[in-house]
Order: sequence, then C-alpha cells, then structure tokens
Amino acid sequence: AAEAAAPQLTLFSINGTPLTAVTLDAPLTALVCTRDGENVVTSEGAAVTVRRLHDLHLVHRYHEAEGAPAE
Repeated sequence: AAEAAAPQLTLFSINGTPLTAVTLDAPLTALVCTRDGENVVTSEGAAVTVRRLHDLHLVHRYHEAEGAPAE
C-alpha cells in the first residue's frame, strides 16, 4: 500500500503560480490571515502556528500545554 503524502501548505500567486510550499507536522484544521495581511495563523494538529504570509516562514509555534483541559 502507498504511504499517504505528508500534509503541505502551498502559497500561490494571484495568477495561480506556486510560490513556495512547506511540509506540515499534521493536517491543518483552521487557517486565518491577520488583519494586516502579514501573517497566517494555523491550527496544525495540537499546535497553533504563526507564519509570515509572503514566504510561509515559521515565526512561532505554540504547543498544547500538558494538563490543559480538553474541550
């Protein structure tokens, strides 16, 4: 059996040309751009990530705290 491809986030130009792509640790469950359009915030598995929108560079990763209450 073939292995599933790793989750990936790809940035495209307005004309549909792929500009950059990053491999993710887990599939995204949410994605939102900041009001200023500089960053994108995602929910990647049990972590929240902040990436620069123009190149998808990881700015910060917030991990789920141990002992955090489950929803």
